[in-house]
Amino acid sequence: MKEKSTKNQMDNELLRNRMQLKMVEEMTGLYQSEEKIRRAMSDGQKKLIRLGLLLLLLLVISLFFVPYGLISTPVSEGFSLPRFGMTPATYRILVIERVSSFFSFITASGSFGMGRVIFSLLVTILAGSAMSAAGAVYQGVFTNPMASPTTLGVQSGGMLAGILYIWFFYDTAAVGSAVVNGDSSFTEITANELIAYWQSMSVFQRCAQQFFTLAGCFAGVALVVGIAMMAGRGKISTVALLLAGSVFSSLITEVGQLVQYYLTTYSEDDLRVSAINTLIGGSYIGDGFTWYEFVFMLVPCGICFFILFSLAGKLNIMVFGADEAKAMGVNVTGFRNLMIVASTILSAVVLSFCGQVAMVGFMIPHFARYLVGPDFRKLIPASVLLGGFTTLLIYDVCYITAQLGRFNLYTGIVCSVMSVFFFAFFRRNRNADWS
Repeated sequence: MKEKSTKNQMDNELLRNRMQLKMVEEMTGLYQSEEKIRRAMSDGQKKLIRLGLLLLLLLVISLFFVPYGLISTPVSEGFSLPRFGMTPATYRILVIERVSSFFSFITASGSFGMGRVIFSLLVTILAGSAMSAAGAVYQGVFTNPMASPTTLGVQSGGMLAGILYIWFFYDTAAVGSAVVNGDSSFTEITANELIAYWQSMSVFQRCAQQFFTLAGCFAGVALVVGIAMMAGRGKISTVALLLAGSVFSSLITEVGQLVQYYLTTYSEDDLRVSAINTLIGGSYIGDGFTWYEFVFMLVPCGICFFILFSLAGKLNIMVFGADEAKAMGVNVTGFRNLMIVASTILSAVVLSFCGQVAMVGFMIPHFARYLVGPDFRKLIPASVLLGGFTTLLIYDVCYITAQLGRFNLYTGIVCSVMSVFFFAFFRRNRNADWS
């Protein structure tokens, strides 16, 4: 009897040990499974990596395999079909020269022209990325899918400042502008002389119009905010900001048209006419950039990107409304002002150095939202990558077709056409739910 009891105790102990071992194995497997899921990339993260690789690939293609004027149509032919501007042998020679120039440039013995190509590509990407990120933040802060970088009068203030600069100070750059615009009285100036003249200028002289436009951007924002505060008796509401920005933009558009009319009527051959047309139409990117202009844009944009990426999680809370955000411990006023200031700086810097990059800040965030969802922690990086990819792709098309001077105009056209198809597709599949 005693032996039987001892055997039962041993069996029970063995069974208990087996059960404990099984529980440990199950818990270990569950932990490993949860750890694997936690470490695994989400679908949105995979899409971000794909967008980054796609942008990098396009940058390499743009740098080495997109020579100038591959397909070109002379202006005298009007809107005739484009023709191929070079043979395959010529194209191969140009690609080899581009690769050779690039490696000469990175070994500190490169040409002035190759540097302008490299930094123009980088500025193009930065411009699209900054405008797209600003648009995504504006739409989140104002909880309005129609918000864009032009909402607070940034673009209007910059345009007014640019027009005033051209009106009063443009004669200081008359020689360079005349050569660029083909004025016959300056045809004896060679390219080397123009480069030497440009290199003799100080950094401030080279970027005087950009700095003046940048100051106008912030002045425009201050004016719109002031009008909104007056309308709200010291308080700022989203509706007041949107209305004040729209009214101010309309006013500046009329002022610009009035100045154009005056100059065209009383001084048709004035260089300021073409300069204002260029400013309003936007063709800064096609003019080429150097390292210091890229640095002037990169430093403030990099700081603003860091702020937006760091606070993207709180922006998700703002979508639910100010009351919900306050209940969750968010300083709504301070946070909203910080995000608006950062986005405004992005928009102002791009406008000052690149002109009007139309529709990118409005539409690209909607495309990014369709790809990665409404989570701003993924939406803002996706907008940055997709915006840079879009502007670089349009830049390549303009570069191939020898239409660099119309880059900003083509950007608005391409994004508008894409928007029409996107709206129709989105409405049909998701019933236009933008949340």
